[in-house]
Amino acid sequence: MSPTAALPSSPDLDGRILVEIVKWDVSLHVGLSSEATPPEQRFQGGLSFVRGIELDGRIVAPESLRGKSIRVWHSTFGTELRFGEDGLDEVGQLWTHSPQSGRADLTCTLLLPES
Repeated sequence: MSPTAALPSSPDLDGRILVEIVKWDVSLHVGLSSEATPPEQRFQGGLSFVRGIELDGRIVAPESLRGKSIRVWHSTFGTELRFGEDGLDEVGQLWTHSPQSGRADLTCTLLLPES
């Protein structure tokens, strides 16, 4: 979440958000890997390969967020990715944006298993 903007405090905000999908798109990006990318994570020795689903939506619930716009990026992971003590701490992130940013009110990334 952005350090400059937080979700409103509300009794109906329990961590779950219901989103009405306005549009969606499946994307595939293949490009050069950065030097910071570990060799074992490079596709064909030097490429970055990312596929995902991008959703634009409108929040339906909870009531405290109803009507706000949200953009959600879903990306997949394989069996090699681990969570917890020896891996990632989270399966996604949520950020809020000011109305002046020109972006959706909220943006979210979410990792889903390939299977």
